Amino acid sequence: MKAGFVAAGAIVVTIALGAAAVPLVESYVAGEIKTNMERDGQVTVREVSVGLFDRRLTLTDVKSSHAGDFSAARWEASGLSWPMSELLQGHTPFGNVQLGDPLRAEHLEIADAHIADAVRGITWNIGDLRVDGLDIARYDANIADPYASVVVSARIAAATTARHLDIRNVYASGPTGNTVGFGTISADGIDHGKIASLTASSLEAASQQAGQPTFKVGDIRLKNLDLTRNLALLTGGTWRPGAPMGQLDLEQGTLQDFSGEVFARYGIKLGKVSTETVHDSPEVSHSRTRIEGFSFAPPANQLELLKFRLTLLAMGLQEVKLDFDCSGDIDRGKGVLTVGRCTLTGPDLGVLSLDARYIHGDEAFWQALQGGDFLQLYRSKVALESVKLAFADKGLLTRGMRAFGTVSGKSEAAARALVAEQVRRYQPAGVLITDDLTKLQETVARFIEKGGTLTLDAKPDPPLGIDKLAALARPGPDLVSLLGLTATLSR
Repeated sequence: MKAGFVAAGAIVVTIALGAAAVPLVESYVAGEIKTNMERDGQVTVREVSVGLFDRRLTLTDVKSSHAGDFSAARWEASGLSWPMSELLQGHTPFGNVQLGDPLRAEHLEIADAHIADAVRGITWNIGDLRVDGLDIARYDANIADPYASVVVSARIAAATTARHLDIRNVYASGPTGNTVGFGTISADGIDHGKIASLTASSLEAASQQAGQPTFKVGDIRLKNLDLTRNLALLTGGTWRPGAPMGQLDLEQGTLQDFSGEVFARYGIKLGKVSTETVHDSPEVSHSRTRIEGFSFAPPANQLELLKFRLTLLAMGLQEVKLDFDCSGDIDRGKGVLTVGRCTLTGPDLGVLSLDARYIHGDEAFWQALQGGDFLQLYRSKVALESVKLAFADKGLLTRGMRAFGTVSGKSEAAARALVAEQVRRYQPAGVLITDDLTKLQETVARFIEKGGTLTLDAKPDPPLGIDKLAALARPGPDLVSLLGLTATLSR
């Protein structure tokens, strides 16, 4: 029994001594980390603290000149762990913390951070950043490039996974004092450039002189955003400003609550912009884009908009309201792109609709669409098979002819007759005037006289490829035959 008490006492004393030694060990480790971080002269840290039990590392007033100037009032990671693959290669945690090292943390916080790009004169400012379930794989941060900060940022994004991200008050300021940034950004399911969901508020662009934001979007919501293609272009080290950034892959996206000095100055209102894409397979997708609640009412105090305002008043309008809705289908296996059910609708004006179909879509064509490098289209065999443009008049002709009549001192009927006659007599320069072209002009003229729905169909035979566009620029092309143009008028 006595031996048991002695053994228990020894254990208690050992634990007590160990607990008492923890602060000393933490202090020693913190000092070693600070020394190693500042060894190359490119990093300074005012204070380093370590928590062994919660695997926490806190840096206070840290500054780094690796790949641009970085500073933060506070940088803290807790729940730290180290990849086994790094240990097997002889890389140990905190041996020399620097850009490019992997980082695994259950929670990361950064407060009052600034990243300066001296080449472009741009500074990114982050008020507060919090990440849960963070895992950044090792990446190459040693880049001798004038845009190293852009490349390194893209490589960090490509190497990162996280459960959840919150950022507050993030904005970039340029050499002229102009700024662009967000009030908040929140994201879930971050996976090497893919984001399951993202919401943002108060996207603002402002100039130093303006008293209010030049442009602002109050609410942004995205679902299943894929940036891997865009990051691949940035991480290669050959990207330059103005180079193609590639197409964003997005399942759903909504932007709404638009405002700002630009909207106020030009009398523009915009309700919502949304897009959605559904994939039947990797090769087949269906997309739809909508713009809702657009209106244009030229203010009376803007001289540059006086013509527009007077024109609208002459047409009996205080403002123009428009809605846009467009769908598209892609079938890469069949090489077909269809643009359909695209409508621009104006109440009391009319409905403009567009349908088009492209065939022989090849790899150069899809790369041009996805990569944003449209010069590649000239390597493609894609061809226009058909296009239909229709306008259903719902009052635009009447309003337009009344306004023209008011200016010219004619009645609405006389104005219609005059414009229709000009259409019949019009002879476009450098174009072959054929009977088919004359018939097309006659149909357009009757539309101006009577209204209804005017439909223009183009069905080139053979389909019009990019290599055939040169024929349109030759002297005296027969446009009606080349494009297979027809016009019809219906009530």
